[in-house]
Amino acid sequence: MEDADAYIKAEDERRRVERETKKEVVRDNINTYVVLTGRSSPKNLGGYNWFSVTIENKSDYLIDQYSVQIQVWQENGALYRTNKAEIYNIMPHTRKRVKVDGSGRGSKWNFYRPRIRSETLGL
Repeated sequence: MEDADAYIKAEDERRRVERETKKEVVRDNINTYVVLTGRSSPKNLGGYNWFSVTIENKSDYLIDQYSVQIQVWQENGALYRTNKAEIYNIMPHTRKRVKVDGSGRGSKWNFYRPRIRSETLGL
């Protein structure tokens, strides 16, 4: 009976370590598993009507929150405006999209300082 109990405990520990190892791989490569893409709708005379931010969660774990700043730059290279986009509760193997108001000016844009929060992954 003790051998069976020892086997069960050892097997439980092996599974726990395996789960933690999988989480560690995802944490160490989070930008491969959680992918940010974006689109915009340019206005005829400059600026943008809107920005669309899409987050794809390719992992097996819930992403509680994804925050990113959208920087809008003027033709002269000066930063015109920064918008913030937040997406919540991105289930495993799904995508979520959010639209953000555009800008009255600006000739180019980029994402800045993405942040991922996941209680499951310890992020």
